Parts: sequence; structure tokens; C-alpha cells
Amino acid sequence: MAGASRRTLPVASLGSFGLMTRRGPGTIEIGYGLHVDAVGHGHATRAVDALSRVARQLEGVRTVVIYCDEANVRSAAIARRTGYRLARVERRPPEAPGESGRIMVWELGQEPDLPPCRIEL
Repeated sequence: MAGASRRTLPVASLGSFGLMTRRGPGTIEIGYGLHVDAVGHGHATRAVDALSRVARQLEGVRTVVIYCDEANVRSAAIARRTGYRLARVERRPPEAPGESGRIMVWELGQEPDLPPCRIEL
């Protein structure tokens, strides 16, 4: 377009979000980490909700899981807000400062009336 100015938006990383198959057949794990400046704005909740919907639509997936340390109360809150239930707590040696070594395993099963995934940023 003649005379139109192009607006450049700053590029920033909110964090990392993904689906992992490392928990075995029929199970997808959602993993995420958020940049400290992006915490508290709902970005992780929206990303986990969208990834959960995508994961549950994959053929052969029966369970979607989130693993987080008990000390990570923000991550546990995201799991709760997006419909996961606490299935169990496992012990392992802490891997990072601030970890308790008690790992919460949150599960989300298949629901037949699941609406299609819609991602809104």
C-alpha cells in the first residue's frame, strides 16, 4: 500500500509450552515454563487450556497430565483452573532450588462433549 507505514511490534518470549509423549502410550504430558515478566496475566492458563484441548483430540490419547513440584503453587493453580484433578504425589530428589521433591501429578481424562480447540491470544 502506497504511503502506509508498517508498525513494528516488539518481539518477546512469554515462555515455553509444549506437548510431550514421554509418559507412555495413550498419555500426553503438557510442559510449560513462563518468563517472570509474563507471570500473572493469564498467558499460561490460556496456553495450557488450548494445549489440553489439542492433546485430547489426538488419536489414541486417553489421559493428559501435568507434573509439578508441590512448591510450585502457581503451576498447581493453572492445573486446577484448567480442569485437571490431582491424581497422586510422587517423591523424587529435588532438581532445582526451591523444589520440595514432592511431585504432583495432575490428570485430565477424555470428555466426549469437548468443544474444538480455539486459541485466542
